[in-house]
Amino acid sequence: ALVTTDAQEKEHQYTMAWGKLKRELKKKLKAEGVSEEQMEVIFKEERAKLKKEMGIDNPQPAAAAQPAKTEEAPKQEKKDTGAYDASADLTYIMMQGSRLGYHFMMHLNSVEDIKTTGLKNDYFRYRLGFTMSADDSRAVFGTKIASTLPERICQYDDKLDSYSFRPYLHKDTGWDGWYTDENGKAVSPFEA
Repeated sequence: ALVTTDAQEKEHQYTMAWGKLKRELKKKLKAEGVSEEQMEVIFKEERAKLKKEMGIDNPQPAAAAQPAKTEEAPKQEKKDTGAYDASADLTYIMMQGSRLGYHFMMHLNSVEDIKTTGLKNDYFRYRLGFTMSADDSRAVFGTKIASTLPERICQYDDKLDSYSFRPYLHKDTGWDGWYTDENGKAVSPFEA
């Protein structure tokens, strides 16, 4: 979901938090042998608690939060030239290929590069990014989270989970006091 206001961002954060909490609860409750009916009651209670914790009393439906649509210019029809159009195949590989053993990765230096390719953000399930502007972060992650990252911290998002982490350290390559020892173990500058 693409958000452009703080209210939409708060709603998005709530939705992501609820999805994660619900998955964890369902797994726990199934292991305890709780029935589906009892789970629904527990989900309703936990959802209300989360809304209260996050300060969301009556979340607006996503459709109400979006600006009104304006009339679009009529689209021109594409002429069939008989030439092979690889864009449909590329889109299919990006969206479905991993299920068939075909994996696709793109490395881009800016959000403008994504726009230039004509590819939609929805084609990419897994997203990684370092510090970027709030607008770019909203375009990639749906929130401004990546604009608040410290240097050399990466943001991960797979549409279900979202977190930040330090990328791998390599032999003879350290930063901010972090390094790897001779066994390849990361050593923190905060260890005594």
